[in-house]
Amino acid sequence: MNNNLLLKILKFCIALLLIIPAIHHGFEFQKMIFKQSSTETYIRPFYGYMKTSSNLPFDASENLGADFSALFFSAKGYLQTGVMYNNRYDPWGRSAVTFPPHLIFITAKISQIFQYPLSLIFNNYVQIALFIFSMCYFLKQFHFLALALSLHFIFWSPVGLTWFERGQTDLYAASAIVLFLKAIRDQRKWDFWFAGVLLSFKWSAAPFFLFFGLVYLLYEKFETQKIYQKFSHLLIGIAPVLLLLLIFPKNSMDYLKLVIDAEKNIEPVGISLAFFLGPLVGKTLPLILALCFVALRHFRGQSQKGLAIIESLFIFLFIYLCCGYGSIAWEYRVMCLLAIIPMFFSKFTILNNPLNSQIPFPHTPFVTLFFVGLLIYGFRYDTKFFPINYVHEVINYCLNIKHPLPMYFSLIGVLLAEGIYLVLKFDRIEFKSFKWLNQ
Repeated sequence: MNNNLLLKILKFCIALLLIIPAIHHGFEFQKMIFKQSSTETYIRPFYGYMKTSSNLPFDASENLGADFSALFFSAKGYLQTGVMYNNRYDPWGRSAVTFPPHLIFITAKISQIFQYPLSLIFNNYVQIALFIFSMCYFLKQFHFLALALSLHFIFWSPVGLTWFERGQTDLYAASAIVLFLKAIRDQRKWDFWFAGVLLSFKWSAAPFFLFFGLVYLLYEKFETQKIYQKFSHLLIGIAPVLLLLLIFPKNSMDYLKLVIDAEKNIEPVGISLAFFLGPLVGKTLPLILALCFVALRHFRGQSQKGLAIIESLFIFLFIYLCCGYGSIAWEYRVMCLLAIIPMFFSKFTILNNPLNSQIPFPHTPFVTLFFVGLLIYGFRYDTKFFPINYVHEVINYCLNIKHPLPMYFSLIGVLLAEGIYLVLKFDRIEFKSFKWLNQ
């Protein structure tokens, strides 16, 4: 039996170990949504279970999808009045500020076919299907291990289960980021368009597009023709967002006013950078990091391998930091981090491809461990087998931290500093590559 066959069998076995518990949890959640079972899953959502109010129509009473209910009942209200944004629609008096007009319109049409439970299932699984499609499109093949890893973090982590249990829409943002990275790597106009379409479903993905778009513009040496071409690509990505808003002019104006009001007036809470670092620093930190990355590229000579390592670490961290950018950000925003999975399993880098010469992705031990550690830490992988909360307590005790700063933000800062230091010092050392991942 040759080595390639053994590697394929090993990867297949690892994928099965990842995907079987994920599928089991998915079925358990479906039973809870259809009220066929009250058994709680082995891995609990990060915030526990939050059910809707009692005495609600459309079979929505005491069900999961507490956040989806704001979208669902706003859609029902729109069918009756033509107005999408009214806090009287929602059982908890919330306006559907996180949901754009075209998503409310689509949900309204779906709600005419399905009752609340099936509408919630449809909302969740359409996002999963879009992410899987985006991932396969990015990788240009079906990658079973990448699929298994993605489903594992969706259904077998506290963050993934929180996203599913609340019925949120952050997986649209993850798919949009994947398509945006593919568009930059392959320089295809239609990929920018498709990325913009998915971006329009989740405005909280806009910071990544804005700041990474700036990196895309400035990364190579300044040439007028190239800058013009790149700028036109970014405009293609913005076009579907504007067009979809123009379809519903009055409701779009209400939506934009709510978004602007939320960013200006709502006090930062949750995992947002604005909460921990203050609004000014929190909202400018991604911009500062983007400019530092561009400067590092221009003002220091690097080997191709060094550039590839810097790029991979930067994009991993940049996606994670942009997850916590908004004024209000909860753990399910970390679903955006799934976008690093297809990037890691890719054969080539995103930005470092001058004159269409593709530079291999650096599957070094350091990058691989960083990738795995960031996913485990970001998704709050907390079970009896991996007691991450105990790690938090030990670090808090050792550092004598008394304010409510989650340790993962401190950890990311340390890893960022160490990662850049290692790349600057040791980017020319040849590591043993994990090339078996792409075989």
